[in-house]
Amino acid sequence: MCLDAILEKDPNDATAWALKSTVHANQWRFGHSLAEPERSDLLLRANRTDMAVAAANRAEALSDGANSAVYWGMSQAYFVKCDVDKLLASVQRGLRLNPDDPSLLAVYGNWLIYAGQLDEGQALIERAFSIEPRHYLSWWLFGPGARHFYRGEYQQSHAAFTRAFNDRNWLSHLHMAYTLPLIGRVDESHASVKKLLTLNPGFTIEKALQFYKAHCFNDQYLAAMQGALQQAGLPTRRDTANLNRIQVPQVKIRKVNGYSTEYLDLGSDEPIVFVHGAISDYRAWADFELPISKRQRYIAYSRRCFGSQPDTCSQPPVNFQTYVDDLAAFIESLNAGPAHLVGWSSGANITSVLAATRPDLVKSAIHFELVDDKLIVDEASLADAKRTFLARSVPYTEAIKAGDHDSAGARSLEFVFEQEIGAFERERPGTRRIVIDNIATTIAIRQSAAGQSPMLTCELLRSTQVPTLVVHGELTNAYWAAMSRRAAECIPGARLAVLTNVKHDAPIRKPADFAEMILSFVEQHKAAKQAAAR
Repeated sequence: MCLDAILEKDPNDATAWALKSTVHANQWRFGHSLAEPERSDLLLRANRTDMAVAAANRAEALSDGANSAVYWGMSQAYFVKCDVDKLLASVQRGLRLNPDDPSLLAVYGNWLIYAGQLDEGQALIERAFSIEPRHYLSWWLFGPGARHFYRGEYQQSHAAFTRAFNDRNWLSHLHMAYTLPLIGRVDESHASVKKLLTLNPGFTIEKALQFYKAHCFNDQYLAAMQGALQQAGLPTRRDTANLNRIQVPQVKIRKVNGYSTEYLDLGSDEPIVFVHGAISDYRAWADFELPISKRQRYIAYSRRCFGSQPDTCSQPPVNFQTYVDDLAAFIESLNAGPAHLVGWSSGANITSVLAATRPDLVKSAIHFELVDDKLIVDEASLADAKRTFLARSVPYTEAIKAGDHDSAGARSLEFVFEQEIGAFERERPGTRRIVIDNIATTIAIRQSAAGQSPMLTCELLRSTQVPTLVVHGELTNAYWAAMSRRAAECIPGARLAVLTNVKHDAPIRKPADFAEMILSFVEQHKAAKQAAAR
């Protein structure tokens, strides 16, 4: 938006056009700031590469030839196009203007190696290390690791990737996962895949191949990587024998009560619909995509105003019931009969109300830590727990008052997850991205009637007729845990379960345990229905 304003004021600003090229290039690579389904589908945003090249050419046409930013943008544009000759020419022209920046040399060197220019790229990286031999960044070694892999030098490739290793970077674990099997260390590669999936849930061989192909690696590299990842046990949804037709799950869009909702629909059999809480969207359930869709039909959607759809708040929710009605309409639109529901936090408030009021749409319900103080019976006994817990919300509310949305998002997650200040910065990138994308909506809803759930009472829950499982974390604060226990008491026949050693963050800390709990409950209910039918 800022660049658009600059270019509207001065359409001949070469630097702004170069930056525009960079924005388009990064949108192609990562999908940031785009709406679904483009945001998660590389093929749908392919036009961004042409937009990057057009902006770069415009920048060059307006430049006097002495603006290094122009060739930085141009290099990115031709890199995402995988136009190797023009990439190399752009790099050379940029380095004539700025030959001694080690980070620039390392970036260009990595890109050239990825695109198959092994010696040219290596020379630039070696020059970067000669200028900055001590305080270099670990990712500078990604290119040398890839160069060795291209040449079939797998031991040296692994060694380079090990020197570049960053335990908090999912790409480092992917490097380990596809080099370790090729040097006879398959068992260790399984541990790398496990950590990779923790940092990048839902990641598959297809997603790895698509990511690398978008970074200009050739089919020889991809084929070797694919074979190694199969040995390492990285999940795959299908045989990707044709590297020109790599397919990853696509986000779908449908109109629900007049607004566009984005959702992921994977697998078959009985549908299990996942409903997220605040500062969140459908991506919050990414850890569950693979385990659930292997055995049942996995569906996760973004509630109204959350997610990336531009029209979701054209008619903002006027009350909490709007979300219940939206979920009902969404299930009806699937034409798949009644569904099993899984809700988390305020999402569990929604699933509990729908389960109580529309049994025709619900087969069973799993509520993880619904949160509503109207369920509390003995306020006096929980007064200290409530006071202690709510005191943790002060940094969040202060950030809102200050108008600092970024800080509000970080402090909000730390509050509900009961973490210390600063923990947000150590969360996995995907979790941080979801919070950043949804904090404005959360603040707006918090300040509206839609943030309240006046319907959620014990009297209402007593009308529930479907099998229900209520779950809370063992370490969750006593105030919230009491709400879950009370809900289980109110719902006829409800089971209460506890996930050990976790708090409100259990779905991302122990997704395997929670997924198995969900599947066992759903399949037990399904088996009972089948037995009754016989």
